[in-house]
Amino acid sequence: MKLIAVNGRKYSKDIIRDALKLGKVSSFPLDLLAANGEFFKTYSVNYHGGERYPYLERILQHPTY
Repeated sequence: MKLIAVNGRKYSKDIIRDALKLGKVSSFPLDLLAANGEFFKTYSVNYHGGERYPYLERILQHPTY
């Protein structure tokens, strides 16, 4: 799958960042248009948490790999 558009606008990193910022103060869901081969589908995502940056933390009780 490939992300094509966010809230009706052509996808770019700036567009999705703006949509995530707006989602924190709005009750509207994100509308994502995705392409899968020759098929398109719109997904409505009810997310209002803004940008997130996951990271890994070591669990001390488990061995290091």
